[in-house]
Amino acid sequence: MKSLVWRPLLILITLLVSACGSANQSAPSVVSSPSGGPASGATPIIKGHPAGALFAIDEIGVGDSGFVSLTNFTDTTGSLERLALCQGTSCAELPDVAVEPGKTVRIAVGDGSGLADVVAKEVAIGALKPLDGEVALVDSAKRDEASGILSYVEWGTDPHAMTPLAITAGLWMNGSFAPTSANATRLYRADTGLWLFDE
Repeated sequence: MKSLVWRPLLILITLLVSACGSANQSAPSVVSSPSGGPASGATPIIKGHPAGALFAIDEIGVGDSGFVSLTNFTDTTGSLERLALCQGTSCAELPDVAVEPGKTVRIAVGDGSGLADVVAKEVAIGALKPLDGEVALVDSAKRDEASGILSYVEWGTDPHAMTPLAITAGLWMNGSFAPTSANATRLYRADTGLWLFDE
């Protein structure tokens, strides 16, 4: 008789615990994923931006044909509207272009010739110099606030104009910078999380 009473009670408790566990497994508000982050290889946090999707800087073309590659690392199509790219105080608004999940688009500093998937050309953020620079992807309404920086990378030296904000935002480590050289053609984030360069 006791087992007949306890068995339904145990089943009820098990169901309640399972329900509570699944209710607590909501989607996180931040996602760890490849992004413009510490050169040390620590995986930084990418924060959601106003358009509702997550983008990260994953490649910088340096030199006369400079460009910035942005990848949508989520499973949701998102727009670049309300976002901007900045190098120091030079910022440029991005167009209202939809980027599908897993896709990469390029923002060209020059005319974009020879590049695939270019969605903006002649973007006025200054020259992307091989030896020294920074790029931040920001919420265009909060470009001067740490909460507005969504992805960041600096190379060659430390610090740059936006480094303190990127550190406060948790996207960069104090004293970190991606390696480069005078002959570098691009900087890119490897699968290991480290920033590397090609000559």
